[in-house]
Amino acid sequence: MEMTSRWDISTPNPNGEEFDNLYLDMNGIVHPCSHPEDRPAPKNEDEIMMEIFRYTDRIMAMVRPPQEAEEKERKKQEAIAEIVASGGTPPEDGEKPWDSNVITPGTPFMDILAASLRYWVTYKLNNDPGWKNIKVIISDASVPATHEPHFRVLREDVFFQQNNGGCRNCGARGHMAAECTVVMEKQEPDKMAPPKPFIWLNVAILREYLEVELRAPGANTMWDLERAIDDWVFIIFFVGNDFLPHLPSLDIREGAIDSLVALWKRNLDVQGGYITCDGSMNLKRAQFMLDGLAEQEEEIFVAGKRTRNVKRKERRIEKGAEERQKRARQSIDAQEGSSFPCASR
Repeated sequence: MEMTSRWDISTPNPNGEEFDNLYLDMNGIVHPCSHPEDRPAPKNEDEIMMEIFRYTDRIMAMVRPPQEAEEKERKKQEAIAEIVASGGTPPEDGEKPWDSNVITPGTPFMDILAASLRYWVTYKLNNDPGWKNIKVIISDASVPATHEPHFRVLREDVFFQQNNGGCRNCGARGHMAAECTVVMEKQEPDKMAPPKPFIWLNVAILREYLEVELRAPGANTMWDLERAIDDWVFIIFFVGNDFLPHLPSLDIREGAIDSLVALWKRNLDVQGGYITCDGSMNLKRAQFMLDGLAEQEEEIFVAGKRTRNVKRKERRIEKGAEERQKRARQSIDAQEGSSFPCASR
């Protein structure tokens, strides 16, 4: 099992910026490792764990949290002899592929993942100079989440298209892979393709933007940024997440978040104030949001259909132009070939 890092992270950060701490949200790591977009999915939990280790190595190379100035004596952790995995052998023909639905708290897979991460961290602390004197805290699925405003979030750029802005599925421009209707033959992944890039999100700056966006001009409700952000997080659930489907009339690519924020600002006084308070939801106030969505639902569906029709028309025009260009090139090539009748002799 090869675990040597491709990067020497004991050197200063080449990005010219140092970070005090690195917090890894494993939810954003396990999912792209278990069902990647640019290569076949891992066959079993052994392969998934190795993908997670490689992914973590890449993030460490980008962030490079500083080592402690003075080496502190670490307690020797009992190293796990091997990665505990129930699916340690490749599946036989006809066997069902690994089910990614087990990536949720309370499943045996999450226990295996926590044990594997502890093994991985112990290995890196003892063998990688870039990890020397770094304090690592593992909070698994059994530990409640914490919130800290002085964060930067490093995530994959999910909207990145590797083919110059075209659809990742068919290559045409003007739409995303999720909207593509072209059925493509399955192709082998490009092993030479560069990995998907990451983007930084400065949470403190995001808070400043939210303070501007969420303020309701002329509202009588006393302004409270923390409660406004809590409400914003709550209404975002309506557009769906890893565990909840989005409401039928709300599509994030059709401006659903902007529509929800505008509706929330209009209703802030009417509904009697903020929807949430210290993690609890006021059902009567939430009902104002749902009633407002119900009133707009038909208009949203009509507008969404109109937008999709326009995009389909644009794709047909674009595809037609590409076909004409292709036929023109073929015609020119044929003419050039016929101009030299002796070339084949």
